Amino acid sequence: MKTKNQELLQNIKGTLFINLLFSASLLLFSFTPGDKEKSRVTKEVIIGNPFENIIINGNIWVILTNKPAGTVTIEGDKNDVNKIRYRNKNNELVIDANRKKRVAQIIIYVSATMLRHMLINGDGQISSTDIIKTDNLSIWLNGIVNVDIKIIGKVNVDAHDGYDLFWKSTLNKVKK
Repeated sequence: MKTKNQELLQNIKGTLFINLLFSASLLLFSFTPGDKEKSRVTKEVIIGNPFENIIINGNIWVILTNKPAGTVTIEGDKNDVNKIRYRNKNNELVIDANRKKRVAQIIIYVSATMLRHMLINGDGQISSTDIIKTDNLSIWLNGIVNVDIKIIGKVNVDAHDGYDLFWKSTLNKVKK
């Protein structure tokens, strides 16, 4: 004859097994392997003429690089990447990355070798792959943007009146 403790333990094991089985079946039937990764693409765009000014419209992630001037690489969902429009006129590159539906994050890699002015209209992030060398870079933000760049030189970051700037600087001495 089973004791109350043994019956209670058996009921707990049975309930635990059913919960695990239900959770595993949910994962199995809701997971579609590779769908997100298959639709993710990288597109390299040779703008041609180098640009000093850039205006980016849309919620994106910008990564500054030391690639040759005039180089832009766009990474994201295939449909989103194909809808991005850009034009380069009078040393100013304008990238329109506005989307009605946000499927996935768009990352735009921008050459910063000749960059002097940047305007971001939208939310996102600005970072850098390497240490960017510049005499003077001005960044103007119209949105909630986290700026985390490694730079040697002078940088000025400003925001529209409706946004607050919070500044954190990490100064490190670079060994020559």
